[in-house]
Amino acid sequence: MALALVGACGGLNKKEVADCLFVGELSLDGGVRGVRGPLPIAIEARGKKIPRLIVPELNAREAAMVQGVDVYPVRSLLDVIRFVNTGNGVLPLKVGGETLLSESQHYPVDFKDVRGQPTAKRVLEEACAGGHNILMIGPPGSGKTMLAKRMPTILPPFTFDEALEPPRFTASPVCSILARVWSESVPSALPITRCPTPG
Repeated sequence: MALALVGACGGLNKKEVADCLFVGELSLDGGVRGVRGPLPIAIEARGKKIPRLIVPELNAREAAMVQGVDVYPVRSLLDVIRFVNTGNGVLPLKVGGETLLSESQHYPVDFKDVRGQPTAKRVLEEACAGGHNILMIGPPGSGKTMLAKRMPTILPPFTFDEALEPPRFTASPVCSILARVWSESVPSALPITRCPTPG
């Protein structure tokens, strides 16, 4: 809205900026604050064939993980106006998504640590290979949780696009996307599994 008002007052050299998507919250001092959900916004921009995404500096690293969209980090409305008028002053941010993903694919546990239980291991392997659900029933201490925690280690690794998919649907006011993304803004490379246990 602020950019539209600047344009209506004659502050922009271009009448249309069709190849850009502008995202951010304008503060009273003219700064651009971060917003929730830059990752799904960038995925949608790529889907709509919008080549350039202008986002607050706080959200730029997360949005730049999406390949096929150039992400430009800005700090203030003046940065945005300069970018629209001259195209100078703001460089696109590049993040090596595949490299970050491969570096983050490590597990604290391993399926090979399981001793014995050949039937349970065989069932888990078949369920993982076929994408099936598993219901484990047994007395406490029989190894259900141990097996469930190690099950993701035998699943195939995510591709980068697969790793982007789960956070896309958890970006809500209650479950922020940042809860699914590590401190370096790397999507979780570990397959998502659910291990509900009775309370």
